[in-house]
Amino acid sequence: MKGTIVIVEKSGTYQNMVINEVTFKHGEKVKFFTKKTSANPEGDMHTSLRISESELNGYTFEYELTPTGNGKVVREDSMNGSAPTRKFGGGSGSTNDSILLQVCYKENMQAYGKDFGDQVLSGTVEHFEFLRNYLNNIK
Repeated sequence: MKGTIVIVEKSGTYQNMVINEVTFKHGEKVKFFTKKTSANPEGDMHTSLRISESELNGYTFEYELTPTGNGKVVREDSMNGSAPTRKFGGGSGSTNDSILLQVCYKENMQAYGKDFGDQVLSGTVEHFEFLRNYLNNIK
């Protein structure tokens, strides 16, 4: 998802993190957690986004919702083209994505594997990305 910031309010703390409630231009409010560090002792949102304080309102960035409904910034350095890179079985990528990919692959193998086995993987990735985007945009 992509959103333009209208308001950022600190709404509390959790352990060594600050809870920032971000209101987007399209009306959605999402909570983002920022860590308090020696470089960012207040846990400010603008520091974690690598933008200046004056640019915070009106700044547009890519984010995704975690299973708990909180926001997760999609970093530019983790981007490959226009889609975030995923490392299944590794530290990034969610369990939901992994399950969805496995289901897509299984169904594509059953439906097309016998006649079009060499095309199953590319079709699986295409179907997975379509379904993930569709599910992420359901309101």
